[in-house]
Amino acid sequence: MKKIIFAALAIILVSGCALADGKPSFNTLEEKISYIIGFQFGADMSKDQINVSPEVFLKGMKDGLAGNKSALDEKQAAAAMDEFRVKMMAQQQAKMKEQAAENKKKGDAFRAEFKKKPGVKTLPSGVMYRVISAGKGPQPKPTDVVQAHYTGKLVDGTKFDSSEGREKPVSFPLDGVIPGWSEALQQMNKGAKWEIVLPPEAAYGDRQVGPMIGPGSTLVFEVELVDFAAPKAEEAPAAQPQK
Repeated sequence: MKKIIFAALAIILVSGCALADGKPSFNTLEEKISYIIGFQFGADMSKDQINVSPEVFLKGMKDGLAGNKSALDEKQAAAAMDEFRVKMMAQQQAKMKEQAAENKKKGDAFRAEFKKKPGVKTLPSGVMYRVISAGKGPQPKPTDVVQAHYTGKLVDGTKFDSSEGREKPVSFPLDGVIPGWSEALQQMNKGAKWEIVLPPEAAYGDRQVGPMIGPGSTLVFEVELVDFAAPKAEEAPAAQPQK
């Protein structure tokens, strides 16, 4: 794959693919693939906010493809990359901080409105819940393994996870999930179904989790506690024969 990409990039550099002003003309499959790879490469760099000089970038690419000696020695290249990594890390942290502030603002507004709904209660951590249907069974302990059906959404209604369509409910230990989940499910009776709203402090905090859950996100869950049980005891290690 790497050789294919380099070959395609080489075609971009050598042929130019007739990229004049206006609509480009691609006469061969190689030219089309070359443009696709080049476009995607540039789009990814733009998305990651990596600013480069196109002219210098192409010179480096040509030198590399031709097997020429690098214009920067190993020490210079290492120093430049170290500086670049520090810059990108600071840039990413600033972006995350900005996203967290915006998500917290949206979450605060959502929770303020949710709190006004009839029957909404708030737990000590700030987790809020509304009983959709009450269960009649017992409540799980902090170390129990629960079985549940659930749907998780962001405050704008975007679904980021769900057990819908699965043959069986999801099974997980209560002491192995985010704090808000553990706290809320311990208050539920077996068979109950709740709508649960987790502030970021009871969810993932200021972390980015996957492509959909941004830093500072308030999470909304609809959870049905199907069943629970104490964790199975680990099998004792087999006795070793005496020497």
